[in-house]
Amino acid sequence: MTGPWWLGISPVQAQVACGGQQHRVRWASGELQALDHGDIESEMILNALGGHCACAHIMRLWAEHAVDVQVLVVTSRGDDDPVPDLSIAELRRRRRAPPRAHQREPGLAELLDLGGPVQDRLAATVAAAWRDPLRDGLARREQAALHAALYGRATAALRGWTRQPDLTVELTMISEDEPPALRRDPDGMNVRLPFGWIVDVWARGLLTVSGRFCLRAAPAEAGWILSTVGPELGPPALVAVGSPAED
Repeated sequence: MTGPWWLGISPVQAQVACGGQQHRVRWASGELQALDHGDIESEMILNALGGHCACAHIMRLWAEHAVDVQVLVVTSRGDDDPVPDLSIAELRRRRRAPPRAHQREPGLAELLDLGGPVQDRLAATVAAAWRDPLRDGLARREQAALHAALYGRATAALRGWTRQPDLTVELTMISEDEPPALRRDPDGMNVRLPFGWIVDVWARGLLTVSGRFCLRAAPAEAGWILSTVGPELGPPALVAVGSPAED
């Protein structure tokens, strides 16, 4: 993948109750911005000294969780996998975290409460942050968490594509330079994808096009070139699509 990782991921916006007003936070070009504060960095410093700026609080939480792999575990895998309960108990159940990690959960819940589109951008931010470290080798626990994140999103996408909510999926997480593949097994589907699929395909909403499942996306002059497979699961074919509209 060339160019910035966020290329083609549309901006999204949410509201934060701040100082008795509804302020706007906006994700664009890989960053979260507080639109109604001229100097949010100073507000964040004041918050550290005891201030109470809600937008600065959200910005701090974003910075803390922008590399938190657990974000990929607790956030939605797709349209058919919402996050209905943002309670602390639910976050603990999903994360299965040791007690010493529980103090971070309220802050993560606040970020998730900004809404699904912002959740998806946070997940994409975290996935992008872990892409290069994965190439260099990670501890087994971290690799397992990234594999689970990829498996959950690929499975949700394949179940939606096939319209089989109980489809069994076996996933192999491959390196970025290996060819992705999808085949049918007696018990379901077997898919081989790199972890970067989350950023390149899932985060850009390029899961399916013209009834075909997307295995890989590469930027082109006027959009994207997708490597896709059809319902018959024949050899991959390339499909060109335009870039999503920017707000």
